[in-house]
Amino acid sequence: LTGLASLGAAMLGGPLTLTRLLQAHSLGVGASAFLGLSFLVPLWRTGLALRRSLLRELLTYARWPALCQGAESLQINLAPFLVIAWAGTTAAGLFSMGRYPAFVFGVVTVALYQYWLPAASRQNGHAQFSSFFRRQIRLAAFMGAAMVVCALAASPLLPLLGPSFAAAGLLFLVNALDFAVLVLTKPVDAVYHGLRKPQLEL
Repeated sequence: LTGLASLGAAMLGGPLTLTRLLQAHSLGVGASAFLGLSFLVPLWRTGLALRRSLLRELLTYARWPALCQGAESLQINLAPFLVIAWAGTTAAGLFSMGRYPAFVFGVVTVALYQYWLPAASRQNGHAQFSSFFRRQIRLAAFMGAAMVVCALAASPLLPLLGPSFAAAGLLFLVNALDFAVLVLTKPVDAVYHGLRKPQLEL
């Protein structure tokens, strides 16, 4: 919400430029971090008592999601540099313009994943996992299709944001399709964690 608010303020403040978009993004991320930390103040005051054995277990388990997210982050952030190297800075700018509005679908994907992870951890046995996976993959397919439909409906509005966004309209649709496919993988990843096999996600 803080990110959307900062983006809305940037849009109302005048013509959108890459600098203004990056400033809005930084402001939104900073505000969300500050807000998130404020929720932890009661925990700091009362103190957290973690047994060493539990802490070691958590760290051992967490290495797999950390490696997975690191690989995913490398893939995502490497893409613009590859576009610059092979297609030039203009194409890289269009790529970024097409990618940025599609990140709203990434927010939806992360929100669903945060629901699927704890839900999968409560499943037990082959029958429960099979039923859970069938239900959630149907939900993921519906959300993926909804993302594509929303992108098709929103793409005619991109020219209103300026000529750069107008030129990046097709890339926006491709990026929305990218997130639609990504959301289909998240129930699978959640089941891996539910089965206590996080290494499969990597």
